[in-house]
Amino acid sequence: MKKILVPTDFSDCALYAADAAISIARKTSAEVHFYTRVHVHPLWDQLSEKEKMDFPESFARIQETRKQFQELRERYRGVPVRIVTSYSHGDLIDVVSRYIESEDIYLIVMGSSGADGMKEYLFGSNAQKIVRHAQRPVMVVKHPLVKDEFKNIIFASDFSEEANIPFQQLIQFGRHFGSHIHLVSIATSPSFGETREVRKKMEAFEEQCWALPCFIHEVGDYNIEMGISSLANKLNADLVTVAHFGKSLVKRIFTGSLTESLVNHLEIPILTLNYPELEPWHMLHVKKEEKIA
Repeated sequence: MKKILVPTDFSDCALYAADAAISIARKTSAEVHFYTRVHVHPLWDQLSEKEKMDFPESFARIQETRKQFQELRERYRGVPVRIVTSYSHGDLIDVVSRYIESEDIYLIVMGSSGADGMKEYLFGSNAQKIVRHAQRPVMVVKHPLVKDEFKNIIFASDFSEEANIPFQQLIQFGRHFGSHIHLVSIATSPSFGETREVRKKMEAFEEQCWALPCFIHEVGDYNIEMGISSLANKLNADLVTVAHFGKSLVKRIFTGSLTESLVNHLEIPILTLNYPELEPWHMLHVKKEEKIA
């Protein structure tokens, strides 16, 4: 884990994410990249320096962004973590996606206050949008970390063969913190045959977890989200991890997305381990962002 990206709007929840990223970076010797989007004239990159003078509002926003980045650097002065700051304008998903590809980002850490109602299903928070499109692990943070470690981590999965890749990502992450991994299967209408088959799959995953303590939990609940939330409270979990599948807009409206629902409603940090089958980010084309030296 060499580079961590924190997309920020400098809000309180974005600062919680920044603190979490710095904490992770200290454990993993990673560098932290802070990125923000600045609202300027849509043709800003094509304007001459003289023409830009006709848009003082854009200049003011850029100056404010530089000031906020400087305050971030002051916040972490003395912390042995390399910090990189950059900004650009344009579509959030496009510019973040290209930044991830160009800088070879391994982990994204975002703050979120969640989303509710039809906004949740039709638009979603910025964190949801990143989760939906990224091909990198995404951690979503809503509150300040109580402690700078992730001792108890829940891995919620169907334990299919495809889940092996994200599970290995989780083990690599957990080794930095000496984590305990809790494998959980949530049954909403269990049958004996299905339960036994899931148990066998979970035991196969447990065997891969030799580097860390690993525990199996089979939970029955009204729905999967409630089952995960209940177990997280019982274990006093520090992190919930899930492997994420993309969904079309129509499917999302009628069935919802478990990952995005957890991002919106669970209060502890969520780490989504995104499957490589999702649409490659390098297919999105945007202009090069302006960087702060």
